[in-house]
Amino acid sequence: MATLLPWNFFITANEYWMYKLRELNETVDQNSTDRLTLLQLEFTPYLCVSSLVPSTVVLIINAFVGHKFSFKLRIAGGLVGVVLLFTVTTVLVEVNTDDWQKIFFTVTLVSSFFINGISAIFQGGLFGLAGKFPSEYINALISGQALGGIFASVANIISIALGASPVESAFIYFVAADITLIVSFGLYIFLSSSEFFLHYSTMNTFQSKFDRRLNVNNEDGVSNGEEEPILGTRFSYRQIIYQIWPYLFSIGLVYIVTLSLFPAVAVLVQSFDRDHGYAWNDDYFTPVACFLLMNMSDYIGRASVVKMTMPNHPRFWTCALSVLRIGFFPLMMMCNAQPRTHFPVVIQSDVGFIIIMALFGLSNGYISNVCFTAAPKAVAEEGQETAASLMAASLAMGLALGGTLSNAVVNAL
Repeated sequence: MATLLPWNFFITANEYWMYKLRELNETVDQNSTDRLTLLQLEFTPYLCVSSLVPSTVVLIINAFVGHKFSFKLRIAGGLVGVVLLFTVTTVLVEVNTDDWQKIFFTVTLVSSFFINGISAIFQGGLFGLAGKFPSEYINALISGQALGGIFASVANIISIALGASPVESAFIYFVAADITLIVSFGLYIFLSSSEFFLHYSTMNTFQSKFDRRLNVNNEDGVSNGEEEPILGTRFSYRQIIYQIWPYLFSIGLVYIVTLSLFPAVAVLVQSFDRDHGYAWNDDYFTPVACFLLMNMSDYIGRASVVKMTMPNHPRFWTCALSVLRIGFFPLMMMCNAQPRTHFPVVIQSDVGFIIIMALFGLSNGYISNVCFTAAPKAVAEEGQETAASLMAASLAMGLALGGTLSNAVVNAL
């Protein structure tokens, strides 16, 4: 849950950011469908870029040099850094920023840049570690990421239900994130000393090196010519990439589509009965139909991989399904996303948007888990950590490209 917690809390606290960047001129009609200020309209796309670009760079570096550093340094150190920086975001909630909205806009994006960069160190270390464990553990990691999104969405809905102001609810909201990150740090320190953890995280590495030496020499001590490439060499990385390229392609494309549309476009979709005095349409539509539904569908899609039989040809199916998801571009843009100037609203129903979001989340979660489960098992045991780290890097590249495209998609509405 903690791997994507900063990202989930940043994007889900939409009402808080909109309040901080609101129009301060009281003569402006706050109920107009064109009421978004330039800062409000640009915040989510810029947040995607400032969050995902550093994550991409760090995860790519981690895939090639991360194994040179201990898991404790990457995971525990990354968590400590995230907690310290996220505390700054929490403190800013209580600061009146009305007189310096543009500075607050910039400070928030810079803070997001460093938080997500350090969070990627933690995330990359955890993916590499999970790749060394049995497949059900990487399933738990993938499903836990979706649970983090559900946790953020439910916390946001509860804060709205309590009737707290955007500032009060955001403060409680961010404190909950800080506490969760601190608890995660404590759990890692506790579990990392267990025999079970040490067996998979260190002993398997030594055993695989020992087994490889046995395979190199026969009983007479003569080389049998079957020595495997040393992990970390140029040839070895190329070999691993060749073995898992369909999964790298699939996971990258999945998140290009996802981040191009969510949250930048999805958060702009309004209920057709908005401003009619109904709490569901005015207050709960976006938190529930956008954020909670997306995260719950994503979780169900990821969890279904554990309950269902893996497809016979996962390489083919993940590539085919990831390409089909490109169809969500026109579907999402035809919904009631406001403001818009170029295209008409075609899907004239709240139910239509809800169905699209459910399929959007289910496909994202299912393909993600199939890719992350199958990729590490498609290579030799000593290459599993590298394969998992490469998958995380490809995911991050998809996130960054999707986040960058999101601004263009919003402008195309």
